[in-house]
Amino acid sequence: MADRFTSAIIVAAGNSTRMGYKLSKQLIPLNGRAAIEYTLKAFQSCPLIDEIIVAARPVDIEDIAHIAFEFRKVSTVTSGGSERIDSVRKGIHACDKRATHYAIHDGARVLITTEQIEKAVKAAYEYGAAARNSRYRYGQGRRRRGTNPLYSGSLFDVGCADAPGV
Repeated sequence: MADRFTSAIIVAAGNSTRMGYKLSKQLIPLNGRAAIEYTLKAFQSCPLIDEIIVAARPVDIEDIAHIAFEFRKVSTVTSGGSERIDSVRKGIHACDKRATHYAIHDGARVLITTEQIEKAVKAAYEYGAAARNSRYRYGQGRRRRGTNPLYSGSLFDVGCADAPGV
């Protein structure tokens, strides 16, 4: 299908309440760069991503926009909602009308790689939807799923544009 257009929605509207940190997780400095920069760089580098939308807390929009618009594929920084689903919905509504697929990712999950994004998007092209989940090693050789605070759960979802209820 040559007319695919994939929009990435980076959800960055959380309040960081579980962290007990006043600064948004997306803006926490990691090796001298805001956390969200690592996420944006991975999506920017993926040849299957055509545009990037960032849904941020209203209080963070100016700071995140300053970072996000350094990336060529970022077309919009919009306000997120009070719940993740509301932020996703607002992000989808801000996407280019040509979007056939949406890649949804949490902005503070900085360990995503371009290769992982590409693999998930290709799976969505083939099967209609895809979700990314990873296993990580902790402690004394124990394997646990979905417990890393930087990278856990269903972090990256790709679906088709005709999803109902959007």
